[in-house]
Parts: sequence; structure tokens; C-alpha cells
Amino acid sequence: MNDVRQAKATIYTYFVDMTRNPTFESSLYGAWEERLQEATDQFSEQSSYITVEILTAKGIEDVYNKDLEDDMNLIPLAISVVGLYIITMLGSCSPIHCRVLVGFGGVLTIVLAYCAGFGTMFHLEGQVGLIHQMIPFLLAGIGADDIFIIANAID
Repeated sequence: MNDVRQAKATIYTYFVDMTRNPTFESSLYGAWEERLQEATDQFSEQSSYITVEILTAKGIEDVYNKDLEDDMNLIPLAISVVGLYIITMLGSCSPIHCRVLVGFGGVLTIVLAYCAGFGTMFHLEGQVGLIHQMIPFLLAGIGADDIFIIANAID
């Protein structure tokens, strides 16, 4: 029944209930998970027959933080593309109908809204969640739409 000698893959699940011992600091669990990851990586490198993969809370947090760092490179690119589009569409050769300054002001407003929103959240000690990765792109889209509405209202 529990013969794993000929199995190609097996899964063992162990749950560590961190709430059972409230006197332990959470940093101890993080250190334990790091050491567990190091031990399993070392075992997998030394073994030619077995590969051990583990899933820990710290591992999930590390992957989440890496995704956040990767997305941080896309935010300036997205705002630059939206800004270039706005300035190109609102700018014209006519000195009367040229709305390039409105475009610059709109892009500046988008950047300031992003900084003010996250600054306020961090000042109030808020936590970053998965939905927060979408906020810069949402701000850029809604801000671009509003800029065109304002420019049309000026005309």
C-alpha cells in the first residue's frame, strides 16, 4: 500500500501550525523555513535519483516580492507610453488648439496620484496586496481618459 519504491512522484504534506506556540517569534519560523529550503536544495543537488520540492509560507512571500519587483519596472514604462500617446494625440501644429501642456499636466497628475495614494497608505501602515499591482495601470488608463475629456471640454 505505501510502497513508493517504483513511484515516479509522491507528495507528502506536513502542516506547521504557528499559532500553537504563541511564545515563538515569527522570525524564528522564517529562519526555520529558510534552513529547510537550504537543506532540501542541498539534498536535491547531492541526490541523483530524488528531487525534493517544498512549498513554504516564506517561499510564497519571496515569490510575491519578486513579482512585485518585476512589475515595478513596468510601471514607468506604462506611464511613459500613456504619456507619449496623450501628448501625441493632444498636440497639433496649431498654436491655438495645441494641448501639449494639458497632456504634460495630466501625466504629472497621474504620477502624483500614484505617489500620494501609496504614500498615504504606507503612512497609515497599510499592507500591500495583490490588487495593488494593478493600481498604476488603472490610474494611467483612467487618467488618460480624463485628460481627453478635459481637453474636449476646453475646446
